[in-house]
Amino acid sequence: MRSTPEDPKSPGKSYRWKAPARIATAATLLLAVQLLLAGCAQIQERLPTRTPRATDSEAYSATQEALRQDRRAGKRALAEFLETNPRDPRAPDAALQLARLHGEDGETREAAARFGDILRRYPGAPAAIEARVALAELQESEGDLDGAYRTLSGARLTDLDLDSRHAVRRRLAALAGRRNDPLGQLRWLAELRSEQESAAAAATDARIDDVIRGLPPGTVPPLAKQLGRRFPAGRLWLEEAARALDAGDTARAEDALRRAGALPLSEASGERLALLLGRLRGDEVARPGPDDLPALREVRFLPPEDPSREAGRVGVLLPLSGPYAGVGRQSLQGITLAAGIFDARARHASGGVELVVRDTGGTALGAERGVAELTRSGVSAIIGPLLGKESQAAAEAAQAAGTPLLSLSRREEIAAAGDRVFRFGLTPRAEIETLVSYATTELGLTRFGLLYPRDEYGSAARALFWEAVERRGGEVVAIASYEPGATDFAGPMRDLVGYRLITNAELGAIRARNRLLDQAKRKPREEAAKLRAEAAELVGPGGTPLPPFVDFEALFIPDTHQNVALVAPQLSFHEISGVRLLGLSDWNHPDLVAIGRKHVAGSLFTSAYFDESKHPALAAFGSRYKATFGEPADAFAAVAYDTARLLLSELREEDDAEALMESLRSVGIAAGVSGVTHLLPDGNAAKRPHLLGVHRGRIISVDEAGSAPYLRPAKLSPETSGQ
Repeated sequence: MRSTPEDPKSPGKSYRWKAPARIATAATLLLAVQLLLAGCAQIQERLPTRTPRATDSEAYSATQEALRQDRRAGKRALAEFLETNPRDPRAPDAALQLARLHGEDGETREAAARFGDILRRYPGAPAAIEARVALAELQESEGDLDGAYRTLSGARLTDLDLDSRHAVRRRLAALAGRRNDPLGQLRWLAELRSEQESAAAAATDARIDDVIRGLPPGTVPPLAKQLGRRFPAGRLWLEEAARALDAGDTARAEDALRRAGALPLSEASGERLALLLGRLRGDEVARPGPDDLPALREVRFLPPEDPSREAGRVGVLLPLSGPYAGVGRQSLQGITLAAGIFDARARHASGGVELVVRDTGGTALGAERGVAELTRSGVSAIIGPLLGKESQAAAEAAQAAGTPLLSLSRREEIAAAGDRVFRFGLTPRAEIETLVSYATTELGLTRFGLLYPRDEYGSAARALFWEAVERRGGEVVAIASYEPGATDFAGPMRDLVGYRLITNAELGAIRARNRLLDQAKRKPREEAAKLRAEAAELVGPGGTPLPPFVDFEALFIPDTHQNVALVAPQLSFHEISGVRLLGLSDWNHPDLVAIGRKHVAGSLFTSAYFDESKHPALAAFGSRYKATFGEPADAFAAVAYDTARLLLSELREEDDAEALMESLRSVGIAAGVSGVTHLLPDGNAAKRPHLLGVHRGRIISVDEAGSAPYLRPAKLSPETSGQ
């Protein structure tokens, strides 16, 4: 689905041309290009084409034959053909071929002249756009960033196919950034995003956020004002509000939030607006996060109440049909277990808990109808739903009806619907805060790498992780991304360890090092050691060290266990070892270890539930759940169970809604099978999930062990091993 201009969204065709040797000075090249481009603007000598004659065709074929026989003779033949046949239909392509040959041979001045000649003589030919891109790359390689930007921005993007437009806009955004032109950079990124599908748009979103985050103090409001109502003005005002709140300037923050609220915002920006408004209102005062909540082993875990002594009518609103019926069923089973529906004591009790269940079908309309039906049936409160849109609709309907709603959603803005709404789902923010807090505080890590999929989830996790690391004094020193569904991660991994920005001279040194290392593999031990030592001494121009640079202590990968099991072995192949891998709840699966094996050893990740826990309360829950339903519990069941237990422990049959809400708000820190929970004044639940790890071939609870899993030290790199 394409996005709107107000909320704009795979990498396209990339025009690549080998950077030529610099045989002409930058000043000479700049003068030549300026004269040629001035000719483009003033002369516009457009040569009409004509039908080629047989002799013309023979002449062109002769140039290609000459080129196959001798490169220098071929270049002369192409130049003669262009001089004799400037109006031939093949002339633009011949001119482009000749320009590229000059560039590949290091004849910079001649290449620039030929590219400029194409723009002047054949501005409407398909070869012109390729000439423009190549000329811009040539100018950039010579340090003429302004010239490169002018050249490339002159491209008529409407003449290009979609992939080519994307490639040009990416290049223009990069050039604008190098020219310290953030407005231009944001403009080109916004145009790129407006034409992208959701997966590619997520990567562009991440780049836009990086640009905005890196803006110097005082520059955000002027840029936002220049953009007016155009994207991403709203994000700029949100950034200004966050900075103002950090500085304690509430008046400036209020003005920025007012401006942001008047603009079209994406879902993620809307969530940030709600959180910043909460900070402005003071909701953050006494707001404990995962850092402030103890681990489960540090909290007294109260056993469940006797179901026979509990009473009340509770509504349950879940997606029990449609694509999310599976998670809805798991959640319902967790709630019924908490309510003692299958407990013999409850069946023989005079009161007991009555559950009234409604199916949302996973839709907002189904959620609205469900709230209305449950309210009419006289329930004291409603548990659910799960999904974003249905939860938002249910929250608004419950608030209007005056019925307390305990949502299982992960979206924090759900609670902003009103004082009748509480939200208990485990958020990515809570997971990341727990993970980063442990890594920095307990392990003392300060330097982190980031490898993430370019989709909405990966980009959001990247932003949250980066913020969490910097807030604790750490630093993200390496970052790379990959397309969702990728199986080959060589490119991103090489980016992580410093291969992205190497020069031609450094590339030559790396190739020489690799040749020595290859020779060492076929030599006796002592001779091989000498070759490796020689390889280790190779450096780049000026004595600069050569990649790989593994200067991060931990690597965060917000992806599924299936993809992480593919990524981890490739890390070792690319000489990334001795690094602790960090992940989220999607890692919690036996196949992570079964497939990833030794490559995931020492990993750390979070989860709302751990089925193999030795904690008595979790073990009892898991055993009861499996005995009742014939399958192991999962995170959805655990969160739903804890939410229902919390509600039922505070529910009294004679209570009205006001009394129930007051009881819920008075609950302190609660330990449950899904972790530790504390309900905040704004209705959101701060949660501290379980911290798990891979230790000696199995997944363990780090919280229960009291220490991090064993991590094998880094291997010596190939160029130093054997010394």
